[in-house]
Amino acid sequence: MKLGLLGGTFDPVHLAHLAVAEQARVQLGLDQVLFMPAWLAPHKPGNTRAAARSADRLAMLRLAVQGNPQFAVDDFEVRRQTTSYTVDTVRGLRARQPADTQLFLLLGADNYLIFQQWREPEQILAMATPVVYPRPGFPIATLDPRFRLLDGPAFDLRATWLRDTVRRGGSIRYVVPAAVQAYIAEHHLYATPEE
Repeated sequence: MKLGLLGGTFDPVHLAHLAVAEQARVQLGLDQVLFMPAWLAPHKPGNTRAAARSADRLAMLRLAVQGNPQFAVDDFEVRRQTTSYTVDTVRGLRARQPADTQLFLLLGADNYLIFQQWREPEQILAMATPVVYPRPGFPIATLDPRFRLLDGPAFDLRATWLRDTVRRGGSIRYVVPAAVQAYIAEHHLYATPEE
């Protein structure tokens, strides 16, 4: 089995996340792409609001992937309720998969450029093949041969912008799945300023 892993805060999930996952699925011939939301991302140590919204983030992800049998949501990190380091995520996922599963870790070009600063990067490389997707403003001059490069458009879509837009009463139509937009409105998410 060929399995893709797309981690992140997903606060909220948006169409760029889905587009990257679909391009990876097609280009790498993946059987499935798992979306795994972090409880608390290590590069955002003050972002406890995302952890507090974990049930909402999971619900929005499930709405976003429904109807696509190749996409699934894994709540492993949310259930652990600790800082979500990629090495622990990959190790936990590896332990739950058959030994012959090929694991592909999807990461943006911004994270590729700082990958060696991550916790135990060599262990990650021993357990999964990292696949880099383009991000505007983060050109890759040379790619480490242990990584693969995803072909496709570079999206400059950030959840921070989405949350700010909702807070200002702006439109996020066509930027998030319609079901996610409806969930945000129904649950009054992102209505108050971020701390």
